[in-house]
Amino acid sequence: MEIEIQHEQKSNAGELFIAGQGEERVGKLDYILFGSGRLVIQHTEVGKELQGKGAASKLVDAAAEHARKKGMKIVPLCPFAKKYMTTNRDKFGDVLA
Repeated sequence: MEIEIQHEQKSNAGELFIAGQGEERVGKLDYILFGSGRLVIQHTEVGKELQGKGAASKLVDAAAEHARKKGMKIVPLCPFAKKYMTTNRDKFGDVLA
């Protein structure tokens, strides 16, 4: 299964998500923009059908790419995102706040 990440942002909050059928979102990463240049990951979640398939990691990867493009730093409050990013510092060191 190909995992396609989509992005939706409204003012100072946004969501990276994996669409299912119709309007359903089978995976998502919620964030807020804080101060100048901080993207705060609040929550990451994937449905049972995507668990163990790297979907949550791909959502965090997409958040990091977005932060890089915008010149922002990431504050991972979400326990999954924090663990994933800190154990992969070589991959995320440039965007970790």
